[in-house]
Amino acid sequence: MSFRNNSAIWKIKDYRFLWIAGFITSSCRWLEIMSFSVITWQWFNESSYATGLFALRMVALSLTGIIFSIFSNIIAGQKIMFWAQLLSALSCLISAVCLAHTPVYGFYCLCLVSAVSGALWSVDWSYRRRMLADSLESKLVFTGLSFDVMANHATRFIGMILGGFLLYNFNNSLLFIILALAYLIATFLIVKIKDTSMRPSSESNFLENTKLVVKQAGDSFPILTVLLVTPVFNIFILPFVALIPLLYIDKFNTNEFATGVLTSIDGIGAVFGAMIIATIIPSRSIILFFSLIAILLILLFVCTVAPTITLLTLSIFFLGAASAAYSTLQSSIIYTNSDKKLRSPTLSILTITIGSGFLGGINTSWLGGFLDVPEIIKVMTVQGILAFSLIIFFLKLNFKENFIKNIFTRK
Repeated sequence: MSFRNNSAIWKIKDYRFLWIAGFITSSCRWLEIMSFSVITWQWFNESSYATGLFALRMVALSLTGIIFSIFSNIIAGQKIMFWAQLLSALSCLISAVCLAHTPVYGFYCLCLVSAVSGALWSVDWSYRRRMLADSLESKLVFTGLSFDVMANHATRFIGMILGGFLLYNFNNSLLFIILALAYLIATFLIVKIKDTSMRPSSESNFLENTKLVVKQAGDSFPILTVLLVTPVFNIFILPFVALIPLLYIDKFNTNEFATGVLTSIDGIGAVFGAMIIATIIPSRSIILFFSLIAILLILLFVCTVAPTITLLTLSIFFLGAASAAYSTLQSSIIYTNSDKKLRSPTLSILTITIGSGFLGGINTSWLGGFLDVPEIIKVMTVQGILAFSLIIFFLKLNFKENFIKNIFTRK
């Protein structure tokens, strides 16, 4: 990622405002995930509530992804972003009032915020990131996307450590007021952003677009690989984020602030991983994409057997780095291998596969009924390895003698 590219990117106003809005909403998202895990553990002393909220978030992401794949470029992404962010702010304000006056409904407030925030997460994938890339010259797209992913992963550090600080020093209502203000600022930032890919509805045909997207995915090894491997990450690896604070509390009995600080190491690792992948700009992204999933599954298991808090934290750092590199490749592979007019619907399909993470939330919630946190993660790791192996077998079966050649492709 050269200084010249950075300078050129930051001169583009639409990119700059979209990046800042994404940074703010992503910080809110990770603050919510960390805080909701700790809050529900304090309320119920059980991990299933935290993973259940994560599942709800992913269900909302998947359902809205389906809707966005239908509307595609018919409705301007700026309008969808505006309303999604405004609804997130309103849901947080409602929750702040509710927790201050009728705390008995507190869990329902967490459900409301998780669902609306999950829908906003879908907007981020389907529209904000595509609009952000559209604002750049083709030679700047990979660097611009990498920088955005790097910043988004930095929010894992910011959101989690801020969540720990707020929970330790203030009441829950203030946390939701801060979330509401942050969402309102993000809403204000995108008011004048233009969606350059918007088309009149008469030019769009959902069924035709769907057929084209499916055909494109079936013919493109890189796109098909991302769409098939993404559920493995989101079902068996991503739910681990909601379990990190519980892992520290369960194994080492840390307090709220220490939990937030230690959990944020995942975000520091994510910044490091995204920075490395953006600097290198790999020529053979598919083989690296496969390798990162394998590394992540190994690191999950290491976290469960780490005998000291230092080794656990180091493992979480590298897990964050690998997941950030994975996310950077995921976005760039889809964007660069898609036909220009199919980018938004293809990213919406990707959002639907990302939404499969609700199955991971359900899985971990079910496992939480009879296993402790380390055992849950061990089972997730074994399940992930089996699913990943099946996908490799499926790809090899469908692409036959071209499988090895496609894995080592430069795209």
